Amino acid sequence: FVDGTRLMAQAQGQEASELRYLGNHVFGVAFDPAVRFTFTIDGGKATKVTLLQSGTTIEGPRVP
Repeated sequence: FVDGTRLMAQAQGQEASELRYLGNHVFGVAFDPAVRFTFTIDGGKATKVTLLQSGTTIEGPRVP
């Protein structure tokens, strides 16, 4: 990010990892190139995220 903001993800019981922007609202992590986070954007805000990992897809809504 231009302003130095970093987006992080953390699974329960694990250390936080920085997400890398891959384009088109998709992010990945350095430790596993197959892991993808795709954000659904509506009205300029993320409304949900979809995680793709090891062939499994998990969706989560935005929580205020």
